Amino acid sequence: EQHTQEMGTLYLVGAKSRMEWTCRQGAPCELVVHGWRVALGDAIRLVYTGFNCGDIDYGDAFLGTGFDANPSVANQSSNLSDGVLLHFDLGRARGSGRWKVCLCV
Repeated sequence: EQHTQEMGTLYLVGAKSRMEWTCRQGAPCELVVHGWRVALGDAIRLVYTGFNCGDIDYGDAFLGTGFDANPSVANQSSNLSDGVLLHFDLGRARGSGRWKVCLCV
């Protein structure tokens, strides 16, 4: 620490903070993600809480039964002074449970 010097700030691409969403079973489900350096064409994938984002769900045992569109590609964006809001339409929520949201930028 005798010869340290600050070099700059690191900004990570992706979601800006911890977020939680609730969707009602049988109703349309839209997630809005506040992110940094994200854009239309980025996607989200919901995975069962016991899975990692890169895990394969053979036979869509969990993912295919949960939402009409999973993964979902951002279909709308809004620019903010501190980032971007991306809107993801997952279609109808067909099941219940807790899901992990994976952001693919």
